[in-house]
Amino acid sequence: MAARSLQFAATHSLSFTFFPKWLRSSENGAPIEAVKLHSDSMAVCEQMLIHGQVQFMLCHRHPDVPPLLAPDQFISKKVGEDVLVPLASASANFGTSPSALPYLAYTHESGLGRIVAHRLRGKEDYLHLKPLFSSHLAAVLMSMALESKGVAWLPKSLTEQEILEGRLVRALDESWDIPLEIHLTRPKGLLSQSAEAFWGKAGNDPQPVDSH
Repeated sequence: MAARSLQFAATHSLSFTFFPKWLRSSENGAPIEAVKLHSDSMAVCEQMLIHGQVQFMLCHRHPDVPPLLAPDQFISKKVGEDVLVPLASASANFGTSPSALPYLAYTHESGLGRIVAHRLRGKEDYLHLKPLFSSHLAAVLMSMALESKGVAWLPKSLTEQEILEGRLVRALDESWDIPLEIHLTRPKGLLSQSAEAFWGKAGNDPQPVDSH
């Protein structure tokens, strides 16, 4: 059983939303025997993969922000898409001007935080973002946004229900959206037979982890 089990590390936001549906579709009629999911920040997930504690890492990726993994040791493939949208509570009144928006930020342990920081680099002066609160958890930033505490760049996959119900609304226009890919990453070395079979069925053709 242990030899046939699959071990994943996934970032928190993907563990909540994407992972269960994706795993079900990946089974493709052949049930997976056992799955162990470790949910943590991007920084911890990367370390788990590097130290061989898991076979796969599932995370958000942006082509301009490669993960902190050696490209000669790891490969990844795209298994989905997502987008980060600047959202705020429908009842918040920050005005339509982006100046001095109260900003709910990700910490540097967060993969989404690295991506948002890259996208906003050089734009902070235009936006006058004032980080009022930070967390590595998208779900925590979402709950703060719902409490009208500020604007957060949140994954669409995590916020679909809140947007549908009108509780979260767009705070900035679509030019501030950040398109994301969802990637499955593994070591280049040989994995167990069941892990290799799973990798073969999942997603697109593999590519080096730092490829643009």
